[in-house]
Amino acid sequence: AVLYEIYPFKTSFAKATAVEFKLPSVCQAARGEIVDFCIHPSQLYLLVAAVLPAAETRSLVLVYDLWGGSLLSSCAVFTSLLVNPLLPLRPRLLVDVSGAF
Repeated sequence: AVLYEIYPFKTSFAKATAVEFKLPSVCQAARGEIVDFCIHPSQLYLLVAAVLPAAETRSLVLVYDLWGGSLLSSCAVFTSLLVNPLLPLRPRLLVDVSGAF
């Protein structure tokens, strides 16, 4: 995922890459894929949902510093033995105005 900066340039607008967000190498090795993302209402964090088809933990939520691009934390989701699908579930992120999801 890429965060672009848009700014006026003469009579139109231009964009430049501000920050690029990549899955950690462990996730890339497990054929990880970003399936959803959203910006926290504080505009400080990027929340990313990812699936890892080739890993034991098959779905993750990752938290990145929105302006620096660094990974701050990650959390496995759908880890219950009651939810054990053959294919990884594709989590969706919904964040309310308080930042809860």
